[in-house]
Amino acid sequence: MEENKLPRYRSKKTYPINYTSRDFESIKKDLVEHVKRYYPENFKDFSENSFGSLVLDTVAYVGDIMSFYLDYSVNESFLSTAIEYDNIVKLGRQMGYKYRSNASATGVLSFYLLVPATSDGSEPNRLFLPRLKRGSKFSNNNGSTYILEEDVDFANPANEFSAASVNPTTGNPADYVCKAFGVVSSGEIVTTTHNVGAFQRFLRIDIEDPNVTDVIEVLDANGHKYYEVNHLSQNIVFTGIANKGADQYKTPLIMKPLPVPRRYTVEQNRTTTSLQFGYVSESNLANELISDPANVVLETHGKSYVTDRSFDPTKLIETDKLGVVPSNTTLTIKYRRNTDVTANSSVETVNNITFADFLFSNINSLDPTTVQTVETSLECTNETPIVGNIQAPSSEELKHRAYGSFTSQNRAVTLQDYAALIYNMPPMFGAVKRVNVLRDADSNKRNLNIYCLSEDEAG
Repeated sequence: MEENKLPRYRSKKTYPINYTSRDFESIKKDLVEHVKRYYPENFKDFSENSFGSLVLDTVAYVGDIMSFYLDYSVNESFLSTAIEYDNIVKLGRQMGYKYRSNASATGVLSFYLLVPATSDGSEPNRLFLPRLKRGSKFSNNNGSTYILEEDVDFANPANEFSAASVNPTTGNPADYVCKAFGVVSSGEIVTTTHNVGAFQRFLRIDIEDPNVTDVIEVLDANGHKYYEVNHLSQNIVFTGIANKGADQYKTPLIMKPLPVPRRYTVEQNRTTTSLQFGYVSESNLANELISDPANVVLETHGKSYVTDRSFDPTKLIETDKLGVVPSNTTLTIKYRRNTDVTANSSVETVNNITFADFLFSNINSLDPTTVQTVETSLECTNETPIVGNIQAPSSEELKHRAYGSFTSQNRAVTLQDYAALIYNMPPMFGAVKRVNVLRDADSNKRNLNIYCLSEDEAG
């Protein structure tokens, strides 16, 4: 008899289950039919007040919740159907969109400076024409603070000069007023410190301030500077050095590549701003942190042929070393913050000078009293409103921005892409008025010819 006994797995009953039932009513209906069919002797009372109905309602209730949770989770996994703002930010970040929770209002300030004239009164004494340094601060009566983004050189020939006072004896101008312009942005500079312990791979530091606009500077206790990059594999940034040539007034800075073994990326959401570091210890800093372009461009290891004929120029500034992580030090983080209340200003309201940082070319040879008179004569105003869209983008707007960022991919593919990248060059490195990109018909290498047209004060 033992040999004729069916295996245990074949003695089990197989019940058909309808997996298309997802809501409360359909699940309960299937459960009632299931109980009536397979357990007719155990449950007979299916009235609304019976215990059996309570059990079936509970199971159907849980099933309805789980179905809704599954649908909601699946919808939140796709950018087109996501609803929660934070999930849209995360999905957009996966597509290459860099979310910024706050923005600065920008505008132009007019600066007026009183400088003495030369001995014959024919022109202002250029020895007393200083440079107003970047980082100078200005404000209005409502408490809005604005920071100068670029140096303002009062010795620039493009500035406006007019006689301010006349020598009563000679009738020649005794003082001149110099009018210059500078770009400012709203916000206040905040400095915070963060103690870093032992070495930790992929260290992440959060700034608990919902109004952060951008991170300006990160320094450790030894004075080492960390640079912000788009991604940790990027080990080259472009910085500006002062242009000492004859065209310094048209191009104040020259763009130079700078290797940055100490780097970080910035990730923002609605409440915090995070600094993400790499995984290399400072003890390994002597190792090769910058890859040889010959090994980066063509990946031909172990092969005698090349399969990838396309070339992404961003590979030249990439590396598999993800940067140095600070350890056993104190990081000083300087960032800009903005609020909705203290951003915009109407016309001629930014008239207060909070902090002015002057630089004279040869201050040791100048009269200190005259220098002080020149510095205290500085005045400013905004001839146009300082406005900016400082509100965070809506969910729908955020989706469209992410789609646009994904399609562009920060590459130059078409002729129009090259022109757009040239126009996006920061103005501190020079201004391009018109640019045209044409394919060289005489080149057998399909070269591109770029024609740039610039404009100075003479047109």
